Amino acid sequence: MSRLPGWLVVAGFALGCVPRGIAQVAPATVQIRHITLASALPLPSIPAERAERYFTHRDFLAASLKDESARMVRRFFIRAGYLEATVRATRLERAHDGTLDLQFGVNAGPLYHYSQV
Repeated sequence: MSRLPGWLVVAGFALGCVPRGIAQVAPATVQIRHITLASALPLPSIPAERAERYFTHRDFLAASLKDESARMVRRFFIRAGYLEATVRATRLERAHDGTLDLQFGVNAGPLYHYSQV
């Protein structure tokens, strides 16, 4: 009867005791340092300020950052009454401290006013 080396038995036991999911690597996150909203026309200040406050110094998943961040900026404009707003992430730039600077191209479109709901 052959014997397994002692360290191999201990390593196998230790791995067997770890619940599934804990040994997996956590998804990579990044922190946003600054966002820039670029537009041919002047942008309304309220949704632009809200977007800046939302993104600055917050952690986001790196894998879906470009799409998710553009969707979130668009939501700020829609809530402010710009229902036809189009937003696309145009540039992601990594700063020296590891944070990201984001730039979005924004076309706010017309402002809609609700008269009755």
